[in-house]
Amino acid sequence: MPVSFFGRFLLERRAITREALLDTLEFQKACNKTIAQMAVEKGWVAPDRAAAIAEQQKQAGNKFEDIAGDEGVLTKPQVAELLRTQMKEWVFFSDAVVRRGHLSRRQLEQRLLEFRREQDAWDGDGVEGLEGMPHSDSVDTFLAVTTGMFKQMVGEDASVVSVSMGPLPTEGYGYIVTQRIRGDRDFIYGLALPSALALFISARTAPGGVEGGLGMDMESIAEFVNIIVGNGCARLSIRGLKVEADPVVITRKGEERTDLEGACVIAKMTSENCNFSVVMHFGADFGTG
Repeated sequence: MPVSFFGRFLLERRAITREALLDTLEFQKACNKTIAQMAVEKGWVAPDRAAAIAEQQKQAGNKFEDIAGDEGVLTKPQVAELLRTQMKEWVFFSDAVVRRGHLSRRQLEQRLLEFRREQDAWDGDGVEGLEGMPHSDSVDTFLAVTTGMFKQMVGEDASVVSVSMGPLPTEGYGYIVTQRIRGDRDFIYGLALPSALALFISARTAPGGVEGGLGMDMESIAEFVNIIVGNGCARLSIRGLKVEADPVVITRKGEERTDLEGACVIAKMTSENCNFSVVMHFGADFGTG
């Protein structure tokens, strides 16, 4: 189960126990229903049809409601109602940890203040070259988080070399690790990693390290991206935006990724160990406003 980054912060500060963290996450998961679950509960989609669409969703990387709408399973008014209800009833981790009794409201406010101060410390002066670029605030936020988490988890400094708009790179990486963010902001964040850097990250972040440095722990790489995205989502939620992240998707170079077709933000990064790229895709209308 993906861990809330505020939850990880609380755990590291020993403000809550691991058991309290897991209890809060389970409670949050039980409260927050997917669009598919809500559509089935309303009787608008049969359970077996919802399961089939969910499988298509995993393969194509599209949203459940988009597939259901395109196939005529849900009408536009039905989709709009489901989205409104989901946003209205969404339970954030900060609310869940209080409702489960693991923090008081006063304790939560103090810890949130500490968390925000730490997040702000990563922001610096922002990334040059984003002026006029669509969605530049989201790009700047996630690049700041990427550099901050790279230092914190991998132990190396990483910096932005350049930022441009263009298609997904075809060279210079062995794996692309992505996660879709949905809600008030809808986009895909990804890392295009050379194989050597992917191995290095897995060795530094896997529990106990990768034995002998010879194995590739893909779960550790997925969790690394999950942590970056969670921190980025936490910053967006602090601004009042309701967002959630899908599971991490890892593909090798050359494997088809239809969800990343079209223009992307490509941020070329450099670290002490290797060069890599941050890829952010905002959909077919990217660059139009």
